[in-house]
Amino acid sequence: KADATITANSDSKVYNGLIQNVSGFTVTGLVNNEDKSVLTGITGDNASGKDVGVYNTALAGTDTNYNLTFNQGSLEITKADATITANSDSKVYNGLIQNVSGFTVTGLVNNEDKSVLTGITGDNASGKDVGVYNTALAGTDTNYNLTFEDGKLTITKADLTATLNDNSKTYDGTSYSGGNGITFNGFVNGETASLLGGNLVYSGTSQGAKDAGNYIISGSGLTSNNYNISFVDGKLTINKKDLTISNITANNKTYDGTTTATLSNIGTL
Repeated sequence: KADATITANSDSKVYNGLIQNVSGFTVTGLVNNEDKSVLTGITGDNASGKDVGVYNTALAGTDTNYNLTFNQGSLEITKADATITANSDSKVYNGLIQNVSGFTVTGLVNNEDKSVLTGITGDNASGKDVGVYNTALAGTDTNYNLTFEDGKLTITKADLTATLNDNSKTYDGTSYSGGNGITFNGFVNGETASLLGGNLVYSGTSQGAKDAGNYIISGSGLTSNNYNISFVDGKLTINKKDLTISNITANNKTYDGTTTATLSNIGTL
């Protein structure tokens, strides 16, 4: 027998979700221009697989005229690329724990969906107070090289209206200062003004007002991490004081036909 070497074909392919294969072989050492068709007893010159990995051939066989040496081949399936994007959301502060979860995927092949990706973690974010909370995607997969794009939960401030209470007084000759408190509308989840920072500062035309009339009571100074505070002016009304004039007397006059009578001794206020 002459010596001949049979080498199975090899190939490298990217995962596509389907069965892939490699087959065939080449031969060196054949004589007199013979080709591989003379080798009819060769088996195992193919390899197939679906998932990422290396699949080897299993060449075997004998021939009447040749001593056969076998070089095995292989099918290598490499990972496909996929991008995982965590969901994002924006919510208004409500005093409770809020969250965002889930993800989308691009790059999956053969109509596969994200259910094939079983090792993904960190596709959620949660928080209570106003701020930005990021996801922390991680994980690996047998058939995909994964690229991660984190998402975020954004909690924005709730709106809170702070209305300065109206007030009134009767003119007493003194200047007005301060105010009559404040009424809030918009607190969530049973929260109260005790959670607000800063100090209420009264302002407006009411401060220092003395004379009878209508004046504005304004406010500022309160702060919150979780609320947008809008101040609504109140009104100060200074009412006129009642004034009584008593003990009015008039001097007697005798009409003389020419003189206009005038009063005197007007009386006591």
